[in-house]
Amino acid sequence: MPPENIKKSEKWSIVEFDNFTRSFAFGYENSQMMYKQNSCKDMIPHIDKPFLLMYSKDDPIALNEDFPRDTVLSNPNCLLVESEFGGHCDF
Repeated sequence: MPPENIKKSEKWSIVEFDNFTRSFAFGYENSQMMYKQNSCKDMIPHIDKPFLLMYSKDDPIALNEDFPRDTVLSNPNCLLVESEFGGHCDF
């Protein structure tokens, strides 16, 4: 992708940014493919120690519709704390 495409928008979401930068740099078709390939959701059932998972429904990275809520809740070692607002690591 030519560098001039990066200059086309002054305000991108993190997903749009990743479409033109990280996903391209790491050889993924788009940001959604990159996120799915690098998700930790397949490891959640194997966690055998108590763990706390904090999740915000307005997270721009871990989208609410993609959050593996059922997988998390099926692990008896997990305590899930959900909030309506909070973003992702201060985004």
